[in-house]
Amino acid sequence: MDRDKGINGQVTYSITEQETAVFTIDPTTGVISSTAAFPAGNYTILTVRATDGGNPSRSSTVRLHIQWIHNPAPPDEPLTF
Repeated sequence: MDRDKGINGQVTYSITEQETAVFTIDPTTGVISSTAAFPAGNYTILTVRATDGGNPSRSSTVRLHIQWIHNPAPPDEPLTF
């Protein structure tokens, strides 16, 4: 969340690095979704960047370590994080 008003407060999210191309991110909400099967026991690392609309723009990054512990029942919709 950016407390600035107007375009300066608009934040855009992106995945800047991922080991396997099985995740996408909504650039407006930052919701991360799987695009393919991610079997139990698999492990991956994503680097996500949030950038505001200011001039100059400011950004922050975070590294997510995702590991599937067990396979749940198949969901009706894609997984989101």
